[in-house]
Amino acid sequence: MLTGRRMDAVYVRGTAARRGIGSALFRLAEADAIAMGATSIHVDASLAAVAFYRANGFEEVGRGNHRLKSGRDMACVFMRKTLT
Repeated sequence: MLTGRRMDAVYVRGTAARRGIGSALFRLAEADAIAMGATSIHVDASLAAVAFYRANGFEEVGRGNHRLKSGRDMACVFMRKTLT
């Protein structure tokens, strides 16, 4: 969900996984970010999503926790992609 310059979450239903849908959605969001003048994208990736983000050009910049809306903490990998 994109709100202003922040995307809170991106999910693809399990039955739609591994069909390129997530990457296609991400390319659209990336194009919008570039159009808004962004020079990089930062994500707090769940451990399960790290391979997806790496495949889409992100690099790991750290590890830590992300506070979910439920108040629980989720282990995550902080990742960044420089936009060109």
